[in-house]
Amino acid sequence: EAMGELGVPDGGIYATGGWSRSHAFVELRASMFGKPVNVVGDMELVSIGAACFGIEAATGKSVCPVRQDDIIRIEPVAAWQSEYRQVYEDYKRDKRPI
Repeated sequence: EAMGELGVPDGGIYATGGWSRSHAFVELRASMFGKPVNVVGDMELVSIGAACFGIEAATGKSVCPVRQDDIIRIEPVAAWQSEYRQVYEDYKRDKRPI
């Protein structure tokens, strides 16, 4: 919401690294965000990204070795989503910490 107010276009949410290994935690995040979270299967994504930047800097060619098959989409849990939405609406209305 805040990013949209700053002009950042709405896009997908991606998770990498440690917390992305827990299906339950990613499901919780998806429910809080109210939209799916895409988990990238490769745990060395930062290293891969750095290598890709290096290749592009050296050659001018853009490469992306992550395939669509490497991405798992975790959907929000509808019951959790409605609970989080209500808590957030209460927070915005009251303007105080939860």
